[in-house]
Amino acid sequence: MHARHNFLSPLALTKIWQALVRPIMEYAAEVWGDGKWEKAEILQREMGRNILGHVGNSANESILGDLGWVSLEDRREKLRLKFWYKILKMKSSRIPRRIYDADFWDDNPRSWNKRTQATLEKLGLEDYWKSQSVDLSLEDWTDLVEKQILKKRKEIWDQVRKGKSSLKLYNRIKTTWGRENYLDFMDPKGGKIMAQMRSSYGFLKENTERHKKGYLNTVCQHCYKGEETVEHFLIHCKMYDKEREEFWASINTKKTEGNFLLNTLLGKDLNKEWSIAISNFLKRISAKRERIAIWGG
Repeated sequence: MHARHNFLSPLALTKIWQALVRPIMEYAAEVWGDGKWEKAEILQREMGRNILGHVGNSANESILGDLGWVSLEDRREKLRLKFWYKILKMKSSRIPRRIYDADFWDDNPRSWNKRTQATLEKLGLEDYWKSQSVDLSLEDWTDLVEKQILKKRKEIWDQVRKGKSSLKLYNRIKTTWGRENYLDFMDPKGGKIMAQMRSSYGFLKENTERHKKGYLNTVCQHCYKGEETVEHFLIHCKMYDKEREEFWASINTKKTEGNFLLNTLLGKDLNKEWSIAISNFLKRISAKRERIAIWGG
């Protein structure tokens, strides 16, 4: 599935992934799904890149952070603990319960029971293992497991993103893990341009020149007044002054320079009423840049 054709919304593409692809990789994961499966994680991240329209090898944290996705390993752990709950509630005569009881004292660290114990300990739920009892409804148990998984995932995401220099701009506008509302408010093409700008992995020279050897020419080829970074492109390049003036007029707001405009155009605390104007502005200046690059005007 390739999302860069700009016709399907991020929500529609997410539903396709969740309904048609992910269930295949998670079939019976309650039984076999312990440990890491890096190829599956790579596939999920690549799908996320397509949904967001990212260009190049964008940082994983910007993908999972904006989509609000946990890892597939996290999801398999949740499925395992839901199945464990169901086993505990089974009658002792049921075959799954009999197998569970027979293997309870197995010291093999790769056994299903030991892996389940390790998962509970990892999530701070070891007391339930010790008591071999969960006095909660399945819904409440699932909510508790999800809460602990999200707590761990947010801690990891927060730590890793802060350590990546390539996410300097992203870290200015994104400090809380979770799905961003620009994915729902903006049209597909405008939303994908915003996603590229937020991650600093787009069509601008600061990205396209990033991995080249030797002399890196990142100077803006349209105004020659600085490096073509996201901030320069959105805020400072004189080539797009007309579009900026028309944007301010369209949102009926007093013109403000600096961080307010940058944060607005990158979807920080996105005002739903401005989403159409922001999308139109991003599409117009991106199309103008492409047109100048190809035809010189």
